[in-house]
Amino acid sequence: MQRHIDLELAKLIGETQSVKERFGAVQGQFSEALLTLGNQDVLEKVARALSVQTMIGGSSVSDILNKAFNGSSLATLLSKVQERSAALSGSDRDD
Repeated sequence: MQRHIDLELAKLIGETQSVKERFGAVQGQFSEALLTLGNQDVLEKVARALSVQTMIGGSSVSDILNKAFNGSSLATLLSKVQERSAALSGSDRDD
């Protein structure tokens, strides 16, 4: 009986060592795969944002905001913010 237990134990130890070695061999590849999946998620989000921009027909963030808020109460505020931004950008160039 003890011999059978010793054989099973040796078998389990061997299997455990084999699994450990296989995981050690692919550890770097696993990390790279996770990073790749993360990068694909970011690219997907960028693609979605760009498709929305194309769908709205805007060529810039300012253009998209103008079209999105056109006719709303925020359009006036947005216009003032853009004018102020343009004035500040112009004054930076004068320096």
